[in-house]
Amino acid sequence: MMKKLFFVAILCLAFTTLYSQNTKTANDYKLEGKEAYKQKDYGKALAAFESAIKICKKENTPDNTLYYNAAYCAIKAKKYSKSAMYFDKSIKVNYKTSKAYLYKAISYKKLNDDKNFELTLKEGLKVFPDNYKLKKQLFNLYFKKGSKDYNAGSEILQKAAPLAKSNPKKYTQEQNKANVIFKKALPMIVKAHNIIPKNKQAIESLISMYQSLGMKDKEAEMKNLLKTL
Repeated sequence: MMKKLFFVAILCLAFTTLYSQNTKTANDYKLEGKEAYKQKDYGKALAAFESAIKICKKENTPDNTLYYNAAYCAIKAKKYSKSAMYFDKSIKVNYKTSKAYLYKAISYKKLNDDKNFELTLKEGLKVFPDNYKLKKQLFNLYFKKGSKDYNAGSEILQKAAPLAKSNPKKYTQEQNKANVIFKKALPMIVKAHNIIPKNKQAIESLISMYQSLGMKDKEAEMKNLLKTL
């Protein structure tokens, strides 16, 4: 008899626990997520916020903070596809929009998705044209792309420098090789310069390329700008 009663008690406890778990509210999960975040358990925090999102959606009681919270936990947990998705949702509900654009872009950067990285930054700058953090990310994207060719062209010129007096013809040949590469680098460095016009590194790169390419007016323009910094 005692065994039966004990079994019934255990069974009731199991049903009670299961019922309790199934009746957790969105706010319960939200608090659980916040606590997990404090403990730096970002995976657990993300799961809790996602559960809260599902309940809110089912009950038609939207909580705009949840998308951003889920997204931020996802990026901390290095789940970049999810973070990009949730930051996008945060943008759509106009919650912490400028930060959401930035971190959505960074999510794509972490995924090595340059196309969506660039697109997200451009979209963000349409809404927040003076946001320096968005500008800096886009500047770095263009400058990094342009610098690969710029550095290759500069290396050719550097190696050829001793030939300028000893063998001018050979030097000109090497300079022409460098100029072909500079012409590939130029559009990207110009794009970067247009985003942050007073970046010294970009200006100096442009001066060097304009000088080698014989673009004296542009070279003078950049030199004058450099003097104002």
